[in-house]
Amino acid sequence: MCGIVGIYGDKIEKARFIEMRDTLSHRGPDATGFYESATAPVMFGHRRLRIIDISENSDQPFVSDDGRFALTYNGEIYNYREIRKELESAGEHFSTDGDVEVVLRSFVKWGERCVERFEGMFAFAVWDNYERRLTLFRDRFGVKPLFWWNDGENFAFASEIKALLLHPKISPTINRYAIANFLELGYIPAPQSAFQGIRKLLPGHYLIVSDGVANVEIERWWNPSSKFQVRTRKSANEISWNEDELVKHLEELLVRAFERRMVADVPVGVFLSGGIDSSAVVALLAQSHSKLRTFTIGFPDLDYNEAPYARRVSEIFGTEHEEYICTPDDVRSALDFLPNHFDEPFGDQSAVPTYLVAKLARKSLKVALSAEGGDEFFGGYTRYNLAAQWLETPKLFRKIFAATPIMLLKKMLQKKGIAHSESKALRAKWLAKSDDIQNIYRAAVRYFSPQEINELMGFEPNLAQSRLMEVQEELAPFSAMRLADILLFLTDDILVKTDRATMATSLEGREPFLDSELFDFAAALPKKMLTRNGSGKYLLKKVMSKYIPRELIERPKKGFGMPLDKWLRSELFEMAGEILSPQRVDNAKIFSSRIAQKYLKRLKENSENQLRAHKVWLLIMLQLWAEKWL
Repeated sequence: MCGIVGIYGDKIEKARFIEMRDTLSHRGPDATGFYESATAPVMFGHRRLRIIDISENSDQPFVSDDGRFALTYNGEIYNYREIRKELESAGEHFSTDGDVEVVLRSFVKWGERCVERFEGMFAFAVWDNYERRLTLFRDRFGVKPLFWWNDGENFAFASEIKALLLHPKISPTINRYAIANFLELGYIPAPQSAFQGIRKLLPGHYLIVSDGVANVEIERWWNPSSKFQVRTRKSANEISWNEDELVKHLEELLVRAFERRMVADVPVGVFLSGGIDSSAVVALLAQSHSKLRTFTIGFPDLDYNEAPYARRVSEIFGTEHEEYICTPDDVRSALDFLPNHFDEPFGDQSAVPTYLVAKLARKSLKVALSAEGGDEFFGGYTRYNLAAQWLETPKLFRKIFAATPIMLLKKMLQKKGIAHSESKALRAKWLAKSDDIQNIYRAAVRYFSPQEINELMGFEPNLAQSRLMEVQEELAPFSAMRLADILLFLTDDILVKTDRATMATSLEGREPFLDSELFDFAAALPKKMLTRNGSGKYLLKKVMSKYIPRELIERPKKGFGMPLDKWLRSELFEMAGEILSPQRVDNAKIFSSRIAQKYLKRLKENSENQLRAHKVWLLIMLQLWAEKWL
């Protein structure tokens, strides 16, 4: 895994460019590289973490034999050996043993469409000295980040924003519309960034810069939406096998996808939460790999602690297991780390335990497998069923529900023994006012409402420029919600969290569920193979029932969150008050200190409103980011 940076346009001092490159040293501490074109004002910089072909031969930037092409590449192509054989049969000769040379020779052979053959995670740039053309690529799901900036005369790109901010012509000017979207979602949806002029290359896209930097074209090379079920017809690849055939085939796909992610010239471990997804990774890999290394994070609060379940899975499969218990002191320490490594305000509080488990694993490994994507692929979130049920509810009942007072809804939920009843009642009211799939999705996932954001910032969020607009009404609701999560939440929250947290410790994180073959199969599954009796991951659980005891498979989903609501109302309350003090908030000039104090005061009033803690956490993250970067 690596950090990449490049410029095209007015030359800057080499020392300044090297400084840009070395802000990414945490992404690649093993080697550095620099390339400057002799035919155009182009520079590439590279920081390398050696994982495949750990010799100097695969250090970068990598230049073709004839000097025409230069490559700076971040990622892993898991099927590079198969592609190499295909290239060799066509007469290509290789001087290295890794995937870097395969990437460049694939581009030379097949052009921009070469990425359609790649199974892996990647963000890379190729410079063509003859055509004077720069091409940038990003993988299907956006596992690896790629930011770019263009002012019409200069173009720059990098793995992280912090490298771009050192460019002499880029100033850190806040994108207030992106910040409003952050307050609603907890992350900034692509292609926006927190800074004006800096954009994210969307997953499954490539970008071409030609004619100097006057012409920037963006093309899509992979689109997930066509794989999902439409209301009026079956999707083009929907599967009609019986259940036993589906279970067998899914197991084969999982094994193949997981084994692909074990390709490395260094040891590989697994993040094990004790949930069904990470347990599936361990269970299937344990069939062919002895003594897997597994790592987990626990919490002193038993309501949030999944460490005992992870320990049980470890015992079943005989892994070498390590765990760490996260405390409020770890959160305090992480508040220095989060703004520095995320570059943008980032509200997912599970970034803290993810960073801690990465730090734990890095003591003995350079690569760790996670289990991101399992919920989105196999229907694991309860909001998928809720959206489908709501759209099937008669409009008259929806109107009655929308008119029901929140406190009455809260009491109804309390009678059913549902925790955090006030937060869920509020979210239900948001849902009740939503009639189309895009607004239903926003209601299901938001933290602050548009009206609340207007109070804080003086205007409402607008997701019209986000990928949410790709989710159309013609999709079946269950499919539409999964697609929305893949396009937004998975890409801009989950994968950002895992990438930044692992790379901050110089650990390569891999996502075994994010396999294109596995995705095609999962997207084509009929709903009944994904959910039964309101519970998701039906088919995945059928596969895992061969390996894991039923009580571990069927237990309620907890996620990877901290007891944030409890800690912010107790051990961390004083810290929150200090960060959100009127003086500090007024100095930053991002949001209203008066409204922030209102949320802080309400935090202690009601333990049933978990959403209040999340709102305060988002304001803390936004304030710390502003103090760091503006």
